[in-house]
Amino acid sequence: MKYKDFPKHDLRRCFTVLIAIERLGERATAHYLSLELECTRAEVIRAIEVARTQLQAQVVKIGSSYRIDGWGVLDRRAVMASVKPPSARELEDARLASLVDAISTGRPPSSNSEADLFRLTAQLLKTRFPVQAMTLDTAARD
Repeated sequence: MKYKDFPKHDLRRCFTVLIAIERLGERATAHYLSLELECTRAEVIRAIEVARTQLQAQVVKIGSSYRIDGWGVLDRRAVMASVKPPSARELEDARLASLVDAISTGRPPSSNSEADLFRLTAQLLKTRFPVQAMTLDTAARD
């Protein structure tokens, strides 16, 4: 995950920096961290300061590289899990739940891509579940 995948003031921004420091090892300079995370060096340095002061992480600077000597109040595994992108199965489950919700409540799609998904699903369902297919197709067209 990238730094700006999360909203401002979200601690997961700080977590992405810590994970990148660990992943880059000796190359974990502000420059390479900013390139890896697609953010500015100032944002990297600010996130490191938050980790040090608020989370009590022991992030040391050796020359121009950063290293994590301690995770402070953080559990390293929990940090990794909090910024992990959802798996394909989790995305599929979320989309399926959204389709079931749309069929049961008759809600319209929230975006053009969801409307496309409604139409595709309606085509797949029309033979065995014509009522549900019609619900999705109608919602996608409105």
